Amino acid sequence: MECKAKRSIRLADYIRQANKEADHAGFAYGVAVGKVPGRSVEDGYAVMDLVTCVRVLAALREAGERRR
Repeated sequence: MECKAKRSIRLADYIRQANKEADHAGFAYGVAVGKVPGRSVEDGYAVMDLVTCVRVLAALREAGERRR
């Protein structure tokens, strides 16, 4: 996860960095976490690009089918 706490949110940059760092670390998915200024961490966002989202959903579906 790439965590950010900035005044302005630049999702494309955060996601690009998260994917790059996930790849270097050997993780399958990159996720950017952004803290909303003036709010608690729990009110932040976890975001990923559409390609990553589709891959996560496919992996979850496959894992669910294996459990049956």
